[in-house]
Amino acid sequence: MSTAKLVTDSAVWERTVSNSMSAELYRRASAVSPGGVHGAGRYYEPVPIFFGKTEAQFIWDVDGRRYLDLHAAYGPAALGHNDPDVRSAVIEALETEGVLYGTAHRREVELSELLVDEIPCAEMVALCGGGGSDPLYFGYRLARSVTGKNVLLKFEGGYHGWHDEFALSARPRVEDAGPADSPVAVPVSAGFAQQEGHAVIGVLNDPDILERIFEKHGDQLAVAVIEPVCHAAGCIPIDVSFLQLLRDLCTRHGVILMFDEVITGFRHSVQGAQALLGVTPDLAAFGKAMGNGYPVSALVGRRDLMSGLSPLGPAFYSGTFNGHLIGVVASLATIRAMKERRIHDHTGRLGDYVRDELNRAAAEHDIKVVCQSFGSVYCLYLGTDRPVRNYRDIAIDAYAKDAPLNSQYRLALLDAGIYMHPYFSNRSFLSAAHTMEDVGHIVDVTVDFMRREREAINSKAGLASVATA
Repeated sequence: MSTAKLVTDSAVWERTVSNSMSAELYRRASAVSPGGVHGAGRYYEPVPIFFGKTEAQFIWDVDGRRYLDLHAAYGPAALGHNDPDVRSAVIEALETEGVLYGTAHRREVELSELLVDEIPCAEMVALCGGGGSDPLYFGYRLARSVTGKNVLLKFEGGYHGWHDEFALSARPRVEDAGPADSPVAVPVSAGFAQQEGHAVIGVLNDPDILERIFEKHGDQLAVAVIEPVCHAAGCIPIDVSFLQLLRDLCTRHGVILMFDEVITGFRHSVQGAQALLGVTPDLAAFGKAMGNGYPVSALVGRRDLMSGLSPLGPAFYSGTFNGHLIGVVASLATIRAMKERRIHDHTGRLGDYVRDELNRAAAEHDIKVVCQSFGSVYCLYLGTDRPVRNYRDIAIDAYAKDAPLNSQYRLALLDAGIYMHPYFSNRSFLSAAHTMEDVGHIVDVTVDFMRREREAINSKAGLASVATA
C-alpha cells in the first residue's frame, strides 16, 4: 500500500469526505476487511469514497452527492448503469426461471450460439462465471495442454488477471523492470508461485523486439497474450501491423495467440476489437461489458483448440457459476440492446470528441498533454507531448495511483461533479447513456485544469524526458 497521500489538505477532498458517511464506513470497514475494501483496485488514500446508487451515466455517493461517472465499474457499464432493458430481462428471468441451475440450460446455448455468430475467432465457446481472470486462465491451461509447451509471452503494461501465471510486469517500477528493449518479468504480488523463466516480456508496438523474442524463444512459447488495445495502461492503440506480425509469428512457430478482450470486447464492438482491427486470434477472452455489470465471461476460439477442454478434452474446465443464468440472461439482453441501439456509433463519437478537443486545446495553449482514445475509452496523459506507444512512455509514474498531477486532475473533476476512479493513468470510460452535453462539461473542466496547471504539467514533461533519456 502506497505511503503517499492523495492531496489530503485539498479543500475539495475535505468537502467530499470530512464528516461524511464515507469516512464512517471506512472506519468500520477497516476493522473487518483488509484496507477497508474488497480488492486492491478499490483502495485509494486517504479515504475511498463509498457509493450508494448508480443509474445511467451517474453515480451517487453515500451522502447523496451525484457525479457524472467515468469509471463504469472498471468498464462493464457500456450501456450505462442499471440499463432498463437489461434490468427487465433479469427480473423476468428471476421471476420465471430462477437464479442458478448449476447444470446445462437453454439460455447458455442461446448465448454460445450468438457469440459464435458474432465473434470472428469463435467456433466454440466456454462460458465462465465471473471476472476475466477465469477465461484467461483456462486459455493458458488449454494452450499448454495443446502445444505441450509452457512459456508465456505477455507485454509490459498489460494486465491479464490475478492468477500467478499472468500477474507479471503489469505496472513495474522502471528500476525493477530491466532494459527498455529487453524487459524482465516482475511479479505483481508477493507469494508468487511460478518458477523463473515461465514468461517472456515483450514491448508493445516494437516489431524488432518481437521478432527477436520469437527467434530466441519461439520453440518454447505455448501462448502469446495481448490486449488488442492496451487499456490496462490507459489507452494505447496497438498498430495493426504489429498485431499482424504477432499473428504471423505465432502461426509460424506453433504458438497459440490469445486476445484479452475483457475490456475491448462488447465495449468497442459486439464482434470484438479483433473485427475492428482485422486480425483474428486463436483464442479470445471476454467479460466486463459482455453483461453490462452482471458477472459473466467467456473463452472463445477455434474448434480444434476448444475441443481440448473437458469434458471433451484433457484440459480441465469447470466452475459452479459457469454459465450462471442471470449473467447469461443479462449478456443476451446487453448484446441485443447494443445491436438495436447501435450504441458504438454514439460512444465512438463521444470518445473522438473528447480526444480531439483536448488535443486541440493542448496545442493552442502549448500544454504538454496527449489524449488518446479508442471508441468509448480515452486517457489523458499529463506531461508528455508525444504519442504513448508502450508502457515505458508512462512508467515514470504509472506504477502508482497517486502521482501528484493525476491526483490533482481527479480532484478538479470531483469538484466539478465528475468521478474518475483513482487508477494508474487518467483512464475514462464513456457509455451509451452519456450525452454530448456531458462530454462538453468534461472537456471544459479538463481544459480549465490544463490551463491552470500548465507550468506544472510542462515542468513534469521536462523531468520525464530527462528520466527516460
